[in-house]
Amino acid sequence: MKQIVVILITLLIGGKSIANEAIPYNQWWSQANRFYQKKSFDSAVVYYEKIARYQPSNEVLYYNLGNAYYRLNKIGYAILNYNKALRLKPDYNQASDNLALAQNRIKGRLPELQEVFFISWWNQLTVPAYASSWAILSLVVFLLLLGVIFWNKHKRQVVIHQGILYALVVVFLCVLSLTYVSAQRNNFSENAVVVMDSAVFKMKVSGKVESVPEGTLVTIERKENDRVEVSLPDGRVGIIDTTAIKII
Repeated sequence: MKQIVVILITLLIGGKSIANEAIPYNQWWSQANRFYQKKSFDSAVVYYEKIARYQPSNEVLYYNLGNAYYRLNKIGYAILNYNKALRLKPDYNQASDNLALAQNRIKGRLPELQEVFFISWWNQLTVPAYASSWAILSLVVFLLLLGVIFWNKHKRQVVIHQGILYALVVVFLCVLSLTYVSAQRNNFSENAVVVMDSAVFKMKVSGKVESVPEGTLVTIERKENDRVEVSLPDGRVGIIDTTAIKII
């Protein structure tokens, strides 16, 4: 029975490997880039999107998609994909520069509320892409903490001051918190982009109906069937149709 299980697992792994090899990534990349160079941006998008279904963690792919959509004047989708690239690589300067260009083309762009400085710092520190880095750092601090405890325990006198030990505990807890929050933000994307031109937005308090310009970044507060409660950059909260937005 054990041998049968091993054989089945081997076949499954082998089948998956064959399936992955059968996907012509390089060919799709070449075709997409060729169409882009020929200014056939709609065809380039088709191939880039095909690759994205199998390689959702490729920041260069989303950067290329953003460029193609930008050329097609689909500002919402351009901003969406630039944000996806930056989500994977926060220091992607080319993506951030092109994102700024795309945002400048938003018609009737909404003003943004200024975040309190410490909230802004916290959001920058807990970017989902930093989750693995914080995890590694927390492990290093934890091992260092164990080393200090072991060193003091096996010496007749305390060699390393207790203050250093307490400081390491505080650092470890802080880094662990950053790791957890970054990982949580990675598991649930709370931001989305309006990809529909003049999407209908119904304010939660007054019930007043307005339109939100394409390319607007919104924060998802709550989901309910085919509608989503979101907050706009200017702080207003209301309901918008799920078809009008795409999650980053």
